[in-house]
Amino acid sequence: MKRIRAVVFLVLSLVFFYLAVVGISTYLKSQATTSVQAEEASATITVVVASSEIPLATAITPEMLTTMRVASKSQPKGSFSSVEELEGRIAVRNVLEGEIILEGILAGSDSASGLAATIPLGMRAVTVSVNEVIGVAGFLNPGDFVDVVATLNPDEFQSKLVSKVVLQNIRVLAVGEESASRESKEARRVDVVTLLVTPEQSEKLALAAAHGEILLAMRNLVDLEEETTTGVSSKDLIPRTGKSARRSGGARSGDRVEVILGGKVSHRSF
Repeated sequence: MKRIRAVVFLVLSLVFFYLAVVGISTYLKSQATTSVQAEEASATITVVVASSEIPLATAITPEMLTTMRVASKSQPKGSFSSVEELEGRIAVRNVLEGEIILEGILAGSDSASGLAATIPLGMRAVTVSVNEVIGVAGFLNPGDFVDVVATLNPDEFQSKLVSKVVLQNIRVLAVGEESASRESKEARRVDVVTLLVTPEQSEKLALAAAHGEILLAMRNLVDLEEETTTGVSSKDLIPRTGKSARRSGGARSGDRVEVILGGKVSHRSF
């Protein structure tokens, strides 16, 4: 009997010992995981941000930048850790105050300065003359999108004007000498607008400007859908009256026409 009690006691002791070891091991592992997570959460890195707004096509100077600390796990791809890396780089779009500077919003380090640095590969900047009407009453800003409407005479032997949308969803690269959008909402008078187009679009734009007049139609920034238009001519603007339509349309059914042929007079009904 004593031997059985001893065996039972020994087995129970081993079970309790095993449970204690498993419990302690689990606790230590959870503590280690918590410690690692806390270290990762507290780990931060330095990123460069804009201390003020940086206009499009502007060469960046140290005065335009500052640094801030962010969690290392939240580091944006293409960010910079020091202001010195960015000195002289060109912004290819407007950069907002407090925005993290990323490689994707900068021209290549070997790019030329000014507006040329903001032109994507395969694109062209074309400048067209405008007035208050053509240039949407001076409300155009760099970064806006427009359609180009051309009015010209497609047949040099006929006096027949036709208007047609020849280009759609074209980005305004610069207005006058300004390549950055203004905070002011007031209109201003400009003589030229620079548009960002493909080489093929530049040919259409040049032809339309040389042989007729062009008009810029401003688009909503979120409206990216292109519309198919047939164009209009002057006859589409002024519908013909019933009398003139009957004259041009010839004889109607039921009308009588007098026909004189070789001295003979006859009448025909239609």
